[in-house]
Amino acid sequence: MSVAAKVLKQYGWRFDEAVDQFYAHPEWQVDSKAVERALEGLWKKYQDPADPSHMLVPDGLISYGSDLSLDLSSSLALAVGHRCGATHQAATWTKTAFVK
Repeated sequence: MSVAAKVLKQYGWRFDEAVDQFYAHPEWQVDSKAVERALEGLWKKYQDPADPSHMLVPDGLISYGSDLSLDLSSSLALAVGHRCGATHQAATWTKTAFVK
């Protein structure tokens, strides 16, 4: 069960109270540093060995798309690329943008 569902259930499905309590208890919230570390680990799978601050294109990009079951010719792929900070028509994906 997700944290949100647990908090809502704990506070009788009263949304306002559950949200207030969630933000009053930082320990219930996701550890952003842990998420960042996980993303950095994921990045290593796709990085360019010659320049670890960039994704290996096209091989890393194709592998990333495949792992996401994403058709790289789709508009969704463009949205993912934009969210991941891709530049120059997907020729450059940086680790900084990917992890953030």
